[in-house]
Amino acid sequence: MSVYMDLYFAVNLLMVYLLLSAVGSRFRPRRGRRLLAALFGSLCACGTLFLGIFGWKRLLLVLPVASMMLMIAHPPASAESFARDLFYLLCCSFFFSGLLPFLLVYLRLWLLCVALTYFGLRAFLFFWGRRRRQVLLQIRVGDACWKVPALVDSGSSLRDPITGLPVILVRRSSLPGHPGGSYPIPYHTVDSHGLLMAFRPDRVCIDAEPVSAALIAPAPDFPGPSAIQAIIPEALTAVPFTLL
Repeated sequence: MSVYMDLYFAVNLLMVYLLLSAVGSRFRPRRGRRLLAALFGSLCACGTLFLGIFGWKRLLLVLPVASMMLMIAHPPASAESFARDLFYLLCCSFFFSGLLPFLLVYLRLWLLCVALTYFGLRAFLFFWGRRRRQVLLQIRVGDACWKVPALVDSGSSLRDPITGLPVILVRRSSLPGHPGGSYPIPYHTVDSHGLLMAFRPDRVCIDAEPVSAALIAPAPDFPGPSAIQAIIPEALTAVPFTLL
């Protein structure tokens, strides 16, 4: 079967871009970086075809190439998130790599498979992202920087009643030398109520992704595993659904 290099390149570019968009759906759109990663992956695929690299030699290149594409498209925030995204990408890549020579003959069928996989993966990651998940929270105030393990909780809706900014609860022991709070935040739980003094940091990142303005409320303690040092409202991690 004859394979035209330009068609092979275009098909790989579209496939890789769509898969990177689906895998990175929880991140804010970085279309330029995804396109650069897709170009890198497509050039590698065409290079192996041009050089006649097939079989197990080609298989050995899959892991480093996929890892490099992910690092270009979405710099990893943690080993766990990188391994999860790499697993998703490899599963889809192996699926399409096995069917690609056949599906090139039936381009419409291939495009249908790509679309189904793309939207299926986006839907899975969207609903999975609505669950409580562990992330790395980074707080910066001046020259001080704290990194604490946190939990994104859809049940947390604490906000400053004046500014409307969402409030992140952080165990006080995880913020040594934090600035004094100037935002009184009233809170109510099942068995208690009171005020928390929150402060506004210079920068907040969740898994290395900057988020919109938020307040930090040091708290003496709150329910949850001891390994979790902060509770993040889901509103801070919500990303609008986009097709690409």
